[in-house]
Amino acid sequence: MGWIIFYAILLAAYVLSLGYSFYHPSKVPEAITRIAALAALLTGFANALQKSNLKVYFLFQRIAIRFFPDTTSRWRFSARYDGHFDDSVIHSLSQYFQSKDFRFISKVEKEDAVSAQVEIDQTLSLNIQFEPSHLSGDDHDHVTVISRVMEVSYGHAKTKLERQIVPVLQAIGDALRPDNSSFELDVQFLKRNPFFAVYIAHLRPEQVQDYRVVLHVDGSHPSGRAEKVEITKQNVHVTAKTTNSFKSMAEQFVLLSPDLKMLKGDR
Repeated sequence: MGWIIFYAILLAAYVLSLGYSFYHPSKVPEAITRIAALAALLTGFANALQKSNLKVYFLFQRIAIRFFPDTTSRWRFSARYDGHFDDSVIHSLSQYFQSKDFRFISKVEKEDAVSAQVEIDQTLSLNIQFEPSHLSGDDHDHVTVISRVMEVSYGHAKTKLERQIVPVLQAIGDALRPDNSSFELDVQFLKRNPFFAVYIAHLRPEQVQDYRVVLHVDGSHPSGRAEKVEITKQNVHVTAKTTNSFKSMAEQFVLLSPDLKMLKGDR
């Protein structure tokens, strides 16, 4: 907070000085110098404000990225459905994907008794695997869905989640009717991870070889897999137990609007 007060005082002094110079003409070089000094002060003030206030930091991050909406990150998501399924569950899912009950255009590229490769909407490629209970060792059958890595721009992130990924995961859950389920999303930032500065603001990225922060959202889950967000140098990894919480947590982090209390460990 001390640096903010310092920059605010300097900024006020320069604004008054600059205003005075406009009403009392002086040499052009001096005016240019004052303007340059004002720009430097504004930059310093903004940086100090961002470091002291997370709400302001993420506001600046969202403003900056709106000038480059095509900025992309690499996504990969997965889901696991636990329950008691028929041995022909893979074939049943393949038929469901190609039926009129499934809202997206899909193509089953490969299928056998325990796995299938499905292309959905021409932009989503899913690998689906079946693990029966006698192999899983926990008295439950498991159906696992894993997407291929895809590049998603910031400008299309919300649409990708709301209109494709979440509806597809919900549809699979409706078809399987599992006892439990869990969902994960891994986001790799191709440039700077905007969450890096939240925890290591005083270091440059090149000074840190690796780091890992785990934020626990909700520890209760029948499978023992807690809801959490893992933040590393380049990635954010979301683990959720329902599609609703998956959507909420994913949007918070890919749209740079996280729960600030959770980031600071206040809950």
